[in-house]
Amino acid sequence: LESKELAGNIISMLARSDRMAIFSAVTALGNKRADVLKRLAALQEAIRDLIFLKKSDDVELCFFEDRESASELATHFTAPSLFALYDASTIARAELSAGSNVRLSLMNMMQRAKLI
Repeated sequence: LESKELAGNIISMLARSDRMAIFSAVTALGNKRADVLKRLAALQEAIRDLIFLKKSDDVELCFFEDRESASELATHFTAPSLFALYDASTIARAELSAGSNVRLSLMNMMQRAKLI
């Protein structure tokens, strides 16, 4: 549940689109590899829901419990930006699984997603 709550908070920070919120989101993911990997997996579930909400209002959500707030949150992103963030988080998870530096992988993820 902690990873899920944190992922929801991170998505909300990213929706604000300001650099300080983005750096706060990176920091919120943590420093411990195992924790960051769990949080990135939860973040990907949230992104998945937002992508589906961009395409249809009649989709079963896996991450969000409140469809209305999730739909409102989805309006802060374009579909391409969500796909870019999903792809960047997939690369970050692979890098972290291979032993990459946690902070560097997270910053690279944000750069790949064109958030910084």
